[in-house]
Amino acid sequence: MTVRLARLGRQIVMQDEHGEALVSEETIIRRAAQRYGVSYEEVMSRSRLPEIVEARHQAIVDLDALGFTPSQIARFVGREYTDILFHLGRLSGKRYNHCGGWPSTP
Repeated sequence: MTVRLARLGRQIVMQDEHGEALVSEETIIRRAAQRYGVSYEEVMSRSRLPEIVEARHQAIVDLDALGFTPSQIARFVGREYTDILFHLGRLSGKRYNHCGGWPSTP
């Protein structure tokens, strides 16, 4: 199956080859919030409460796994893209190289 990203109003939606919407970034963030027992609004807030931070981090990881770029993820969760790079690098034990992307070895 071919998947592409498409803009639908203000949202970016993953679509299959027939243009059928698969999932939006808002849906991914809402699912992460639900898993951690917090609200979508809390995930999108500046709160540093541990359960909210964990839900936000899970949403970032889920969005990254689906192929969204760090810049897109940053816009979705209201953060700077460097925050997203730091978070993803911290989880993988790697540092993002701004010239060449992620290094192949840690």
